[in-house]
Amino acid sequence: PIAVAYHGGMSAEMRNRAQRDFVTDRVPVVVATNAFGMGIDKSNVRFVIHYNMPESIEAYYQEAGRAGRDGEPSRCTLLWNESDIVTRRRLLDMDYDNDRLTQQEQDAVRASKHRLLNAMVGYCRTTDCLHEYMTRYFGEDGGVSKGDDGMCAGGCANCGQSIETTDVTDTARAISRCVHDVGASVGIGKIVKVLRGSKAQDIASLNPERMPTYGMLRDQSEAHIRDVLNQMVTDDLLEITEGRLPIVRFTHDSLKTASPDFHYEMKTIKRGRPSRVEGVSPRPLGSYTPENDGDEALFQKLRGVRFAIAQENKVPPYIVFSDKTLRDMTRVKPVDDEMFLSVNGVGASKLAKYGERFMQVIREFA
Repeated sequence: PIAVAYHGGMSAEMRNRAQRDFVTDRVPVVVATNAFGMGIDKSNVRFVIHYNMPESIEAYYQEAGRAGRDGEPSRCTLLWNESDIVTRRRLLDMDYDNDRLTQQEQDAVRASKHRLLNAMVGYCRTTDCLHEYMTRYFGEDGGVSKGDDGMCAGGCANCGQSIETTDVTDTARAISRCVHDVGASVGIGKIVKVLRGSKAQDIASLNPERMPTYGMLRDQSEAHIRDVLNQMVTDDLLEITEGRLPIVRFTHDSLKTASPDFHYEMKTIKRGRPSRVEGVSPRPLGSYTPENDGDEALFQKLRGVRFAIAQENKVPPYIVFSDKTLRDMTRVKPVDDEMFLSVNGVGASKLAKYGERFMQVIREFA
């Protein structure tokens, strides 16, 4: 088969077989829930495709990190749309009815999960370099190197590309004004209610009808206002406090929203059509390109030899040689022991075990 499935509803035997076939390269694709792969030591995964937005940057980083562990070019693609955000938020609000936690503790857990999700939404919507977003999130201050073409070292989908954006300047400005109107003393939910002109009892004590921003965004959806606000938090135009009742507050950069030349855009989202965020992996993607069709053909023949040896020895193929080693072998084209030892990842032991079989293929190919 071209692909196998892996999920919790399968028997242990079926799951083990699917995992074994994927690890040993018998099957090139596995379609799985996020439970798959946590303990799998497979170095030559070339692609990870998410068909849904993960619940946090941490989860995405871990799952994307299953690709390219051998250092060879790999790609992670995230397919998502607005309904993913709505679904995630709904699940968070339903997920913490836990008798072992007090209501205060449940609220704190829910608020923490929402902050993690908001960062993930910001990652999907940002028009900045995805690598810089990721490193900044994890507290790394170093910039990401970029070439003359504007592409970052990892080749993310945002760098050097033309991205469709939506002008949300007026929305962002209204949000900032509303934070001022409420005295920077409430959370996201109440700010959204004020902006949409809500009659809800939980904002009555604020006397929202007297505020200039009351109902200012009544024609915009709650989800859209939340997303713009969360993007503003991501871009340090606002901040959300920690604690049981997170409060939206100003930052040093919030003054930018009052400037006459303030302009704010977000990545365009089209309903019913998945957006794509790709190219971010914890390891650099690299830029391997075979010198010619012959090199690629030789690489595939060497993979065939590796697979045969792995089957004979009942080990995963990467235990024999990694893809990186096979790529270097394709470049060097060794036909004697000295040349074979010059290949990256080859030592005397593997030369003795496998050298002649690989060199024979290379001689025949040449």
